Order: sequence, then C-alpha cells, then structure tokens
Amino acid sequence: MSKGNILPLMISTHPFMSSLEDVDPWKLEQNEDNVLSHSSFYLPRRIERTYPIDFLIITLISIISFGHYSYDKENGNQIELMYTEPIKRSKYHIRKILASFLVGILTLGLIFLLLFILGLLTEGLGDPRFPVVEYIRSVRPEQVLIESDPYFKLIPLWKYDLKLIASYIFQIGFLASFGAFISIFVKEKIRVLAISLGITGAFIYLVSLIKSPLKVIIPFTHIKASELANGSFILNSFLKSNNIFISLVVLLAWSLFFGALGSLIVGKKEVS
Repeated sequence: MSKGNILPLMISTHPFMSSLEDVDPWKLEQNEDNVLSHSSFYLPRRIERTYPIDFLIITLISIISFGHYSYDKENGNQIELMYTEPIKRSKYHIRKILASFLVGILTLGLIFLLLFILGLLTEGLGDPRFPVVEYIRSVRPEQVLIESDPYFKLIPLWKYDLKLIASYIFQIGFLASFGAFISIFVKEKIRVLAISLGITGAFIYLVSLIKSPLKVIIPFTHIKASELANGSFILNSFLKSNNIFISLVVLLAWSLFFGALGSLIVGKKEVS
C-alpha cells in the first residue's frame, strides 16, 4: 500500500476503476476528487476528501455534548446533594451517557441536514446511485498493476453515506461513554473536554504506529468515519479484508465497558 495514509492507487486501465478515484499512472500520485459536485448526496464525501472533517465533527459534537457530571459539580456542587438522595447511581450515570449521546446525535443530524440543504441549493439532489470505491481487501504495492482479483468494488453513493453516518453514531456513543467516565474524576467541563479529546488524539497517533492486526481491538483505531465508510481502514489496520461491522462491534463493546465501569465507580464513590 502507498505510504503516508494515502489510499491505494487506482490505475486508469483497471477494468474496475471508478472515475472518482482516477490517478495519473505516470505520476503515481493520487489526484484530487475529480467529480466537481456539491450536490446533496455527494457533498459529505467531497468535504471529507478535502478537509479533516472527521475530527472537526467529533470535536464539535464533543464541545456541545460533553457536560456529564461537570454541570452538577460546577453549579453549586449539586453532585454532593445527588449522592445523598435515595437514587440508584448506576441509572443516573447511564442517563448521563444517554443524554450526551442524544445531544451528539442531534448535532450530527443538524450538520448533515445543513450539508443536504446547501447541496440542494447549489447543485440539486444529485444521483444517490453514483458509484464510489469501497476497498475490500489488502494488496501489496507490487500487485497493484498485475493483480487479477479486484481489491476494491463499486458501491452506490447512498450506501457510502449510510455507512458514514453509522460510523459517526457508534463513535459518538463511545466518546459519550468515555467522556462520562472521565467526568467522574474531573470537575470543570473544559477540563473534561480537554482530557477526553487529548487522550483520544494521543491514542489515535499511538495506534498509527502499531504494525499489528491486534490494534483493531483498540477503540481509537476506529475513530475516522470516512475510513470505515470506504473500507480504507484496512490499509492501516493490517487486516487482510475489510468489514465495517468489526469496527462497530469494537466501538460498541468499549462503550459498554466504560459505561459499566463508570456505573460501578459512581455507585461506590464516597460523598466528599
């Protein structure tokens, strides 16, 4: 595979090539997206191929939704009053996670709605059946020109968009659970946000240095939604084939883990 987190080269003479992924075989470097469309269905893909939109969306959602226990602690230290009430703390913790998750989903929905409306106003609805590339297995660089079996396939644009949204939903669920866990030990919301995003960014960098398929069990390996949607996740995961359900299951499992661990800690936490 090409270095520097660049997608595999699409050779122009390849029978399975999509015009969306066209590459000049003489220069052997990836071109910009050559479909100059800002239509409703295509705009999310065009933006994520031009800007680091994955991290921007996750950061924006985190800023809006990462309150958790910091609201109780900052506003008159209501957490102490809450701990003295005859309520089940584990349920309270789960509700904190669900509230953050729902706010995150609402924010995500508003972002995609805005993109849809902007695309509709500029170039119309677009063709939801437009073909885009999905990578289905790994291939060595020297095999790209001679490989007989395709290492990618074409999927309709609507399917790519659905996978992109599903990836964001599971990522928001994991970050909501992880952020709620951090907020148990931190008072101010800004510190909860800084620590959560700081740890996330650090782990994203660290897992990029791991050269083993075992990295797929680390949730921070699955944070970039666009890589999960088009299958290019396999380039850095060292898996032989791509399956988005692996990423979604890992994110869900870690969401449940941090949710259960946070509930356990909150249930035993002493009033200070």
